Amino acid sequence: MREDWTETNKSSLLVGGKPFDAAAASDDEILVAMKLLPGGLSERTGLFTDGRYNPVPPASEHEFAAYDRYNDYSETGSSESLQEAIRYYIQAAEAYVAQGLEKPAANMYSLAAQGYMELSDNPVIEGRPASEHAVSYFDQAIFFHDKQGHEDFSYRDRDKRYNAVAETVLFYRLASGQGLVPDDTANECAERFYERLGPESEALSQSSQRMQGEFDPEALRVEQKEIGFSCGQKLGTDNVGQCVALLVKSSSPAGGGLEHSVVAVAHIDFETDPSSIRTIFDSLPPGKKQVRLLGARFEQDPVSQKNLCNVVRALNPYEADVISADIHQGNDGPSSFVVLPADFIIREAVAAAGNKTPYASCAYSLITEDALYPLRVAFDTRTGSVDRSPLFLDAYMVGVINEHYAGRDAVELYKAFRDFGFYDIGLSSFYMRELLDEYKAAWDAVDVYARVRLPEELYNRLGEFPVYLGDNAEHHNQALVDRAADLYQAMPVGGEFDFCLLEQEAVGLGFEDMSAHKLEV
Repeated sequence: MREDWTETNKSSLLVGGKPFDAAAASDDEILVAMKLLPGGLSERTGLFTDGRYNPVPPASEHEFAAYDRYNDYSETGSSESLQEAIRYYIQAAEAYVAQGLEKPAANMYSLAAQGYMELSDNPVIEGRPASEHAVSYFDQAIFFHDKQGHEDFSYRDRDKRYNAVAETVLFYRLASGQGLVPDDTANECAERFYERLGPESEALSQSSQRMQGEFDPEALRVEQKEIGFSCGQKLGTDNVGQCVALLVKSSSPAGGGLEHSVVAVAHIDFETDPSSIRTIFDSLPPGKKQVRLLGARFEQDPVSQKNLCNVVRALNPYEADVISADIHQGNDGPSSFVVLPADFIIREAVAAAGNKTPYASCAYSLITEDALYPLRVAFDTRTGSVDRSPLFLDAYMVGVINEHYAGRDAVELYKAFRDFGFYDIGLSSFYMRELLDEYKAAWDAVDVYARVRLPEELYNRLGEFPVYLGDNAEHHNQALVDRAADLYQAMPVGGEFDFCLLEQEAVGLGFEDMSAHKLEV
């Protein structure tokens, strides 16, 4: 079902205080206008390590030889050249360690490990798969990264090491009975490396947050495809790469010369319907709003460019002034921030209020790959509560989970993500496992209630049933089951139950409907 929430092409938008018709502007004109705006960050707390160093002989001789052989591999595809490059990388790393130069040593170990991962079909080298060699050299690289406090470099290599560990498990699982290695070795190694996957992905999650900035335990957290509203408490989001974070401030007189301020933060990724920012403007008082933009970090990346242009065009009909933009700053740019509604000042930090991160929301984008979904309201402190709204999974999403993810172990999830072309697989695997845990708990509760409440014919289709996850999900799910029973009872004889109708009925129950505004792509 397609619905465009944008009601008019008339422009009310200001950029830097000057009228700007985003609907009539080209992509290049929008990008230039955003770049000319000042940045809005008042404080930087994220980790950033300068990767530059001065190559020093004799280690540098091995380093330059490695680059030469790798360039030959890049041009010719020669596996022999790649393996020679790997050997030179290792020799350079060992020489840098002997010279007491740990920063370049870590880089050389990392490049050697990445080289092993580029070898086709994970070949056996000296009795071990290439991926297992990669794990060993990533271990060395991460040891020196951690020793120097270079957590951003460590995170980068931990993410790659997760893939190497998973590929090693896959190799040994398939090797049993094939004569590539002894069966006892295959079984022992498959189990040993599999045990690393869970801790690896959990460490990635923790490291991902720490490297983005200091933790702010008072700031409420907005995830991808979400909006948060706050009139007092700080709020923010993180993991903003290709995405665009939209900050909107509305102020109104509060008496005594004071102002009452409400700030909305939205995290918009490439699978978010940008026209659904209407949710923000419809719920704020009339009058001009101030807007800040942050993200779209990679200037030459078409996804970053498209996200930014789509968001600016979606702002066009609203009475708003874009006053700052922190964009196109690459890996040096901020990927997390918090903002205080009272002063609308933003600083680099990780929003960490609450007892746990809503990991299920982090994984939400992994199951919405072939459609645009509207922004969902995660919380609104104007209601007097900071509780998060339950996460609604429609029948389509439930089908995706059951078909591709439910019941799979960590290495099977890895393979699914790899085949789907996902990146940051270790981090995605951690989030997906958390979502699956919440999904199973919610579905088990629905199953118990539905077994009693639904007729057998409808109960047998429970695998298609939409479900809520998270806080207060149980009574939401019971209400949906009750409504399903009522709809089924009212069906004509021989009729077919329509789960889309049940999803739309969620609106009548006062819950958020995620399917009615889904855009087919």
